[in-house]
Amino acid sequence: MKFHDTACTKLMEASQWMIFYDQLNTKINTKQEFSFLSYLPYPLISFHRFFAGSVKPRLEYARMDYEAYLEFKRNEGIVLSVLSQLPANLKRDFNKNTFITIVLPYLMKIISSPDIKTPHEKQIIANIVNIMVTFDLQYVKERNEDGQLVFRLEPPLDRLLQFFNKNNKFGGQQQSFRQIVSHEIELAKIRKHAVNTTKTFDPKLRAKPGEYSIMEQSPIEIKPPVDFFGRPITTASKISKEGKKNKDDTSSTIWFRYNESSSTAVRTYPRVNEFLAADLYS
Repeated sequence: MKFHDTACTKLMEASQWMIFYDQLNTKINTKQEFSFLSYLPYPLISFHRFFAGSVKPRLEYARMDYEAYLEFKRNEGIVLSVLSQLPANLKRDFNKNTFITIVLPYLMKIISSPDIKTPHEKQIIANIVNIMVTFDLQYVKERNEDGQLVFRLEPPLDRLLQFFNKNNKFGGQQQSFRQIVSHEIELAKIRKHAVNTTKTFDPKLRAKPGEYSIMEQSPIEIKPPVDFFGRPITTASKISKEGKKNKDDTSSTIWFRYNESSSTAVRTYPRVNEFLAADLYS
């Protein structure tokens, strides 16, 4: 094995780890301090790191802080998305911290109701649907890795109450119950939309005949079309009407022509030679 260490730093560090190993054995064997047993493998790992190769290995440590930061930002986004959909009368009473510590545990406990077996317990479904519509929660239908159809809570508030290596006690709800609640939520949203549409087109809110709307526009005066010189343009229909009128006038027995005469002013045809001759003598 190649050994590129001119300053003998590997030997010095290995000697320090051997001294550390000897001290641990002394504490364990002479004073029965068995709490140091968990530190005995560390010198062996360091020996492997020093002498297993000629190149200094690159040590990479776990980034649990960054993973926790990403999980925190993900959970914060879920909470903010729920708070943004709250009505104004509820939004002013809750902020991010109070919603997580006070509202969220009880909210998840309410919507995670036990099985509905009696007709009297059907009122519980109505209450759950009303609460979920208020907080804009719903169950989204999707398929899991096994191909089974499941209903997932959206936004996933149950993730905020799930700790590492712990089972989610709010995720074990029966899928049949979630399917019923999801169907009732869709019906509630349809009824709510229908009520809002009815209020928008309520005939009682229409203006009375004697009242004028603010947006009512004054009638626009229609001006006849004119040409470049401001003269009115006569349309074809008007020309045809005038021509028909003149035709009817000519059918009369008495008629005359005004200022009708002959003139050669525009009937003279000049030649090009005349213009050239005029330019030469000028």
